[in-house]
Amino acid sequence: MKLFEQSKCLQASILLVEDDPTCRYLLSSMLHEKNNIVHEAANGKDALTIYKKHAPDLLLTDVDIPEMNGVELITVIRESNTHIPIVVMSAEPESLRLGESAGANMSFIKMISMPVLLNLVGSLLLL
Repeated sequence: MKLFEQSKCLQASILLVEDDPTCRYLLSSMLHEKNNIVHEAANGKDALTIYKKHAPDLLLTDVDIPEMNGVELITVIRESNTHIPIVVMSAEPESLRLGESAGANMSFIKMISMPVLLNLVGSLLLL
């Protein structure tokens, strides 16, 4: 938790990509707790548009999303930006491995507790 405490005064821009509205709301609420700016997308195509427009500090994406899955989204973003921290999430361990192979820095199985998520995001933003 110490890493996140050191960065709590920084306001980060996070792109959250999740097609399930309830899950997206819960994750967005957790991220807003620390005054992060959260851009939300329900599919990969919209996420790419938002990414290009807002240049977020971190990408948090589900793997199983419509129109462009999370692995494809990570691959496209990694072609132009090798430095953005990317976290991939899924209910399926195999999907997490695919996301990491595409270039995600970290991964987690859904659902995650608020303290763990905030610590994960905080540690990546300090890179």
